[in-house]
Amino acid sequence: MRSLVSFLYRSKTPFLGCWNRLWLGMGSEVFICSSHSYHIFNNSYSSNRSFYSMIFRSLKGLRGQSHKGVESTNHWIIQRFTSILLIPLSILFVVNFVRVFDKPFIEVLKTFQHPVNNLVALLFILISLWHYRQGIEVVIEDYVHDLGKRNLTLRLIGIMCWFLVIVVIFSFVTIYRMEI
Repeated sequence: MRSLVSFLYRSKTPFLGCWNRLWLGMGSEVFICSSHSYHIFNNSYSSNRSFYSMIFRSLKGLRGQSHKGVESTNHWIIQRFTSILLIPLSILFVVNFVRVFDKPFIEVLKTFQHPVNNLVALLFILISLWHYRQGIEVVIEDYVHDLGKRNLTLRLIGIMCWFLVIVVIFSFVTIYRMEI
């Protein structure tokens, strides 16, 4: 059994690599694995209270860390995802914008009434707002220490972003449906 835990630990499988602490009860031995090492405790010490309290603390720490880390990890992943999406959308948006930069208003409307151009511009602005909101949320959480001001600011920014999303969607739908 010791060789199995050693193999799992050294192979960096997702089974052990994702969690800071892991407790496995197998037969007469208990394995407590952390990111640095693993420990094997024989069940002959089962009458010792500190042994059970150590296991309980490990399980409690696992549960608490997984919930705290999931939200911030998802936030980080989504922010990276939006930044990757913004790379091609930025290029397409700038190309469309440069193409109609010196054209009259009617030509600009015709260009952005095309479904692909309309969708590219709409997605660029919506994903930019989403990326902005995530970035400013991190900055506010890091630098505004008063909890009341932080929550108020985050709510106001959230309301502003949702208002802008509604205005942008309404605007691009109106441009798409407009008759020239």
